[in-house]
Amino acid sequence: MTTPVSCAVVVAGGGPVGAAAALALHSVGLDVHWLAPAEAAPAADRPLALSRASVLLLERLEASAAVGGATAIDSVTVSQRGGFGRVVMTAAEAGVPALGCVAAYRDVQAALAAAVRRRALVCHPAAVSAFDMPAPDSDRITVTCDDGHVVHAQLLVCADGRAARPIVGGSALEHDYGATALTANLMVAQPHRGRAFERFTADGPIALLPRGEGYALVWTLPPAAAERLLACPEAAFLTALQSAFGTAAGAFTGVSARGLHPLMLRAARKVTAPRVVAIGNAAQTLHPVAGQGLNLGLRDAWEFAQLAAGHAHDPGAAPVLRAYASRRRVDRWATIAVTDSLARVFAPEAGWARVLRGAGFAALGGLPPARRYLARRMMFGARA
Repeated sequence: MTTPVSCAVVVAGGGPVGAAAALALHSVGLDVHWLAPAEAAPAADRPLALSRASVLLLERLEASAAVGGATAIDSVTVSQRGGFGRVVMTAAEAGVPALGCVAAYRDVQAALAAAVRRRALVCHPAAVSAFDMPAPDSDRITVTCDDGHVVHAQLLVCADGRAARPIVGGSALEHDYGATALTANLMVAQPHRGRAFERFTADGPIALLPRGEGYALVWTLPPAAAERLLACPEAAFLTALQSAFGTAAGAFTGVSARGLHPLMLRAARKVTAPRVVAIGNAAQTLHPVAGQGLNLGLRDAWEFAQLAAGHAHDPGAAPVLRAYASRRRVDRWATIAVTDSLARVFAPEAGWARVLRGAGFAALGGLPPARRYLARRMMFGARA
């Protein structure tokens, strides 16, 4: 076992939210120890939909290289197959250069890791195996890693769901959507011109995100249908997708390797405990509709760092954690509610519901102030 080390904050989680938290806390003058194990490899090429707020946050963390090769999202069209009404949100109408962008996971992670190295931030490649549950009046927490490394800190920031289970496990709101996300990259016959689509169909939503010369696909389906489409030949897959989506994005001409991801909601009702705070996927795992999960986690990381900046003498004190939970409550639960409601409301259902949705789309589509309001909330969160 190595000699224990001490610091102000230990951050657990090797993904983008953990890296962003470590950088943000370090940037406000705190002594940070980042525990960053090698991840159980999500495909390095996995696309990430970054909101305008997330792009700005990465720039502030000196990780703007994350979006150097990204594809800008200039507009989002929301519609339903087999029903009337649609909503088009544009960057110009929202008053921003772009609504967001689509970047590769590997590029985001590499840019954040490079920023960590430039700042000479202490990084240890191990996962948390255990931590004590300090008494409410304790001024330290002891964190033990799976390689025996021990850290004493004033605060543990969990951006790793496994590490956070002791504090959020019994308090989590959970729902299995009984659906699977099929993901792939698509080649298309016509340029996307920065357009993204969220198309609600009888089987579930289809999201197309502009990426390179084509689109990143996230197709929500019943599990059995997803398995069939995963295994079918490319031509049959493209025919099925074109039939489900329609022709708004033009003809689909090719598809990359496909992957499946079961969908569920898991949201902690309690995100703090003595000397511990959960952020990102440790605090909430969302349905991918509207692409809000990572963006919400990055806002968690940034907001906590800004709050901790005024409490550098003890960032893990109970008043700081209470203030964080209160400050994040509206944005967290509003975002959770929006994504969960969209996933449920647009699930397969009777035709009358399509008529009601169409009326809602038509009304929202004809109200520019409402569209701007919605676009800014999706970019910057409920506190914008």
